[in-house]
Amino acid sequence: QKATPAASGKKKKKKKGRKSSTPEEISPDSSNYNPYDGGEITCPPFGDSTATLPAISAFYEYWTHFDSWRDFSYKAAELTEHDTETADCREEKRWMLKEIERKSRSLKKDEMGRINTLVERAMAADPRLKRFRNMERLEKEGKEKEKKLQLEAEEKVRKEKEEVEKKEEAIRAIAEKKEKESAKGKKEREKKLLRKAKQSLRKLTMEAFANPTVSALWNSSLETMNDDVELLCTSLSLEELNDLIEALRDRETLEAMKLVLTVTTETKEGNHTQKKKLAAQRLENRRKAALAEEEKKKATAMKPWSKEELTCLAKATKKYPAGGSNRWDAISNFISNSLQLPIPRSKEDCIAQYNILVATALAPMQKDAKVTTAAAKPAVNTPAPAVNGNGAPTAEVKAVATEAPAPIWTEEQDKMLQDGLAKFPSKMDKNERWSNISKGVKGKGKKECVTRFKAIRDALKKKK
Repeated sequence: QKATPAASGKKKKKKKGRKSSTPEEISPDSSNYNPYDGGEITCPPFGDSTATLPAISAFYEYWTHFDSWRDFSYKAAELTEHDTETADCREEKRWMLKEIERKSRSLKKDEMGRINTLVERAMAADPRLKRFRNMERLEKEGKEKEKKLQLEAEEKVRKEKEEVEKKEEAIRAIAEKKEKESAKGKKEREKKLLRKAKQSLRKLTMEAFANPTVSALWNSSLETMNDDVELLCTSLSLEELNDLIEALRDRETLEAMKLVLTVTTETKEGNHTQKKKLAAQRLENRRKAALAEEEKKKATAMKPWSKEELTCLAKATKKYPAGGSNRWDAISNFISNSLQLPIPRSKEDCIAQYNILVATALAPMQKDAKVTTAAAKPAVNTPAPAVNGNGAPTAEVKAVATEAPAPIWTEEQDKMLQDGLAKFPSKMDKNERWSNISKGVKGKGKKECVTRFKAIRDALKKKK
């Protein structure tokens, strides 16, 4: 766009040209009055009724974002009646120029409003856009209708499938119910037949027991015979009872009762043999389980302890101090759960490893104890166990807990410590008191004296 010079005091003749279009003129030719005549500006053509939608959209897109090329500074100067040449000073001239510029912007805004109104009215009245909108609406409605029909078809298929499944479920439920009723009826009939068979067996044996020869088979003890008969009733199946009853009816009384006695003996022996087999099977299962547990413990014990496991063991021994119930069970569970071990560490593994650590920590102490004076207390030749019978830690474990070998105290040094405690009362400042006490104990510092005092105090409390 070519900018015109600022408005001046001289009157200029208006250029002859086309009149500007009014907003009511919305014909296609109205767009020819707005392009800039001073340069080449490519304005998309309006087109005719056969124009495509992209071409029509390009035309309206151009005019929707059109920026007017006109310069309204001269007209603004006329409307504001400001002549910069007649200004008294520079400040007044600058003020006039600002007013002219402001009015020019307002005029340009009105011009752009006129063009936008023209574009909006043209788009609203354009039959081609109406046709394309109608086509889009029909296409959208068609897609929605097709989608609705598809959803209805899917819903119909789903309902039909549910109905078929419900029918199948109902048929299956009826069949299962009939099967259960049939099985229940069969079971009830079997129970009824079994009761009749037992009653028949009892009746036959009671009638036969009246014979002295038959009663002699059980030493004339009706109770013994009844016990044997009840054993048969509870041990034999329905078929076996029916076979036995048929055999009893086909034989003479004495022979029949001898058969009862024989079957009873065989049943007792069979039950005894079965019990033996079950007991042997239980023992074998226990033995296999014990062997598997032993192998598992051996595999875990043979596996070396990693650095993470040792660190976790140290944390666990501090978290679960001695004196608590099931201390080592809690420690083993803590290690296994914290590290998510595939083969958990058992309580025995933790105790054994703890004892190894204690023995390792006590080794330098034992070596130093051998070279001390005769007045010093000798160290134990073998590493002390980490725990006693009650699960309480020994003095060696406390030494290991400090991550350094426990210092050796001779009787003389203990006597010096006791003298210092008596000489310097607890009313004194703590730092000053222990500094003075440590000066009186040969070969020991303040920290060592404090640690020794706490150890003796704890030992005395436990004795109480």
